Amino acid sequence: MAYVPDNVLWHERGNLLSASKNADQSELLAMKFGVAPLDHGVQDDIVADEHHADLSEHGYVWQDEEIALDQAIGPVISEVDRRLSILGDFYPFQRVGASLHYRESKTLVYEFCLITSLQKQLSAKPFNRLPVLFELIATEAARFYLGDDAKGFRTGWPSHDHKERPTGLKDMLEKLSSLCGEFRWHPRFYIEDEPNEPKDEGMDFVVWKPIDPRLGQLFLLGQCACGDDWDSKLSDLDIKRLERWVNPVTYVDFVKAFAVPHHIPGHLIFADVSTRAGLTFDRVRLAIIAESNHKDFLKKFNKEEMDEVISLVSNRYKN
Repeated sequence: MAYVPDNVLWHERGNLLSASKNADQSELLAMKFGVAPLDHGVQDDIVADEHHADLSEHGYVWQDEEIALDQAIGPVISEVDRRLSILGDFYPFQRVGASLHYRESKTLVYEFCLITSLQKQLSAKPFNRLPVLFELIATEAARFYLGDDAKGFRTGWPSHDHKERPTGLKDMLEKLSSLCGEFRWHPRFYIEDEPNEPKDEGMDFVVWKPIDPRLGQLFLLGQCACGDDWDSKLSDLDIKRLERWVNPVTYVDFVKAFAVPHHIPGHLIFADVSTRAGLTFDRVRLAIIAESNHKDFLKKFNKEEMDEVISLVSNRYKN
């Protein structure tokens, strides 16, 4: 199935994002039960729009609901087919008519991103594990994207390991500098034991491509956004914030990157995000990279751990 670009613009993204969420709901249900109807999420929308055949005051009959369902499911099928056209065999689902059949991926990265994008509360335990693991996955994916010998370091807060990622901003940046030679701690203002030290200044991962021991390497600086408000965070990674603490940030202008567990639908919508936020890794791109490098990914993210984290969310959803 060939990918067919569309002409939907950023300000028209609502319908595509709605169909994408409905497709997500069907994917989740298929993960739980092996197969799911593609109208699973659509029916909730119809109820919300008050297409009730059983409420006489609305004047609807059951045929009206059937028409509404047919009209609503078309965009969901298009969304699923769009994902299939990009991912090919890496898409862990198969569409059979108006149903979705699940086939487990090798790395479970697609499935993990799916449940992370659907989880509403990401700050409370145990769900606060999801953003941290997502940032680690995004770091690894960006590293593979840069190719052989690329290095990666998760800079996001909170720390996933106090030795690997020191908790304080100064200690974290000094650790990063010891690894890559750049990001040297040099605050613009003298601060003594700052009690409200920033956490990560919007920088969740750094990936670089060493050539030799000298300064001046290619760097990707990434920001991650897991919540439904991801489209409001396209400019959160700001060089001015980083320059308060390190000067220069990098000797060669860095490339901004943006990672989300959501699938960003729409050809021009994706282009708009990339223009504003930088090199974008959504669920589909992360899955392509992970599945293409599944042997190495599984060394870092074993399937038992991934499956356990996925179950935190998937087991909460009822059919």
